[in-house]
Amino acid sequence: MVERGRMAWVSALAPEPIGDARAQAARALERIDALLGQAGYDKARFLTARISVPDRSVLGEVNAAWNEWVHHSSPPLRVVRTENLDRPGALVHILLTAAK
Repeated sequence: MVERGRMAWVSALAPEPIGDARAQAARALERIDALLGQAGYDKARFLTARISVPDRSVLGEVNAAWNEWVHHSSPPLRVVRTENLDRPGALVHILLTAAK
């Protein structure tokens, strides 16, 4: 996590790339919650999220974890990309921006 003033950027993968994409996304989102929560950021103030997956076949699973996690009254702008994650077994990478 990088914090500048009242803004923070956090990047998360599942700590261990095991399980399906839904499980990996849920663990990455838990990590985001922990890091930003400790720094005093509220989920309702998350601004943007870039979600990277190795291919679109896992997107349904990632969306399921996202929909359980996201603040539905104030969701961040979300972009999904397909790209090589450079970590064997990794199925999702999330980069999130938040404001205080």
